Amino acid sequence: MSTNHYTNLLAQAEKLRRHNRQGSYKTKERYFEAYKRFLRYVGEAFRLEKIANISGKHISGYVEHMQSDFDIEAFVTKLKSAPPEKLAVLAELMKA
Repeated sequence: MSTNHYTNLLAQAEKLRRHNRQGSYKTKERYFEAYKRFLRYVGEAFRLEKIANISGKHISGYVEHMQSDFDIEAFVTKLKSAPPEKLAVLAELMKA
């Protein structure tokens, strides 16, 4: 069952999380939430059981999955509410 795969991956991630000492508490929380979404996908789609076995095919599969589920309207709404200095940084990144 894929739920067992995810819970197994999540238990491994929690062990790794305890040793993370970088970034603010909010940043760590946000990154870990994104990591949990990735682990859920990998557990369900690939039935992966060990974090150590994550490879490029898993990451590219997740990227393709996210691109297919991308909500452009939500992204534009977030952009509209972003501070101008952050939009300037985004514009510079898009030029590169």
